[in-house]
Amino acid sequence: ELLIRDVVLKRPPAKPPANAAPLDLSFLKLDVGPPIDIRFEKLKIENITLEPAVYGSAGRFDIEGRLIAPRDRSSIDMDLRFVRKAGTAPDGRMIARLNEETRRLTVDVDLQDPKSGLVSSLVGLPPDEAIRLTLKGDAPITDWTGALNLKAGDSAGLHLDIGVKTGPAAGDPDKTVTRATITGRGGSSLIARQLSGLGEEVDVRLVAAYGDRIEIDALSVKGRKASIEGKGWLEPTTNKFSLDLDARMDDFAAIEPLVGFPLRGKGSLRLVLRGEASRPTVRLDLDAESLRLARLRAKAAKLALSLEPIAGSTAPGARRL
Repeated sequence: ELLIRDVVLKRPPAKPPANAAPLDLSFLKLDVGPPIDIRFEKLKIENITLEPAVYGSAGRFDIEGRLIAPRDRSSIDMDLRFVRKAGTAPDGRMIARLNEETRRLTVDVDLQDPKSGLVSSLVGLPPDEAIRLTLKGDAPITDWTGALNLKAGDSAGLHLDIGVKTGPAAGDPDKTVTRATITGRGGSSLIARQLSGLGEEVDVRLVAAYGDRIEIDALSVKGRKASIEGKGWLEPTTNKFSLDLDARMDDFAAIEPLVGFPLRGKGSLRLVLRGEASRPTVRLDLDAESLRLARLRAKAAKLALSLEPIAGSTAPGARRL
């Protein structure tokens, strides 16, 4: 049994200094469990207070329930309730149960967040709408399926079907690979504010695998005004990655929130990133009609831009154009 009272979060974690160590992706190695056996038949954390500096508004809530998680990950029994007591704190319940004998995983998450709430802030959703997020699934852990639904006020909701399969790697039965497929449709602003220009609703598809490295076999976001497709891989142990993105759009204004500057025209754009996560090589190819970029005007334009890390430089942003 564990009881904790009066937890106050005054500010978010400090930003790393400009001369901080290079970006480390080793945290993405998902082959670790809790360092010790966790067994709380009764868990309660009272009066968790979030001050405005944490996410923009104040809130206070309790967490109570049960959490049992052996370090060998053979099973899990989690049933936590979030009880809003004041302000813009979340309210709801999170249940996750993995049966050691049947290897069946049950997930039932239902969270409500008021306007300018904590969940909205953490996942980058519009702050001016109350949201409700649910995630439900009940299936064998080696072939798990579930559904995620997200609703924000009166805007278009988001529905995602999720499938996760785990089994031997092709050509090496001693290794295990987890493959995930996510498909769905919903409001673009609920996926990311920066995608709102693609259209009110978008179709989403992601096919990925996790073994020695993370493989993105297919990524697509398609809307009425534009589409983005991509593929890539990431190695947590070496901090290296590769990402290819192709975008086609009727009006480049669709990606203004993404690029951060005024942009007009239509055409295609290809972005290629390679190398270390903190110092990648970047290549951008643009093929445009009726282009307007700041004060630049052109009936047609082609642009090939390449940025490479400067050998021997320790500055994270140092690039050769």
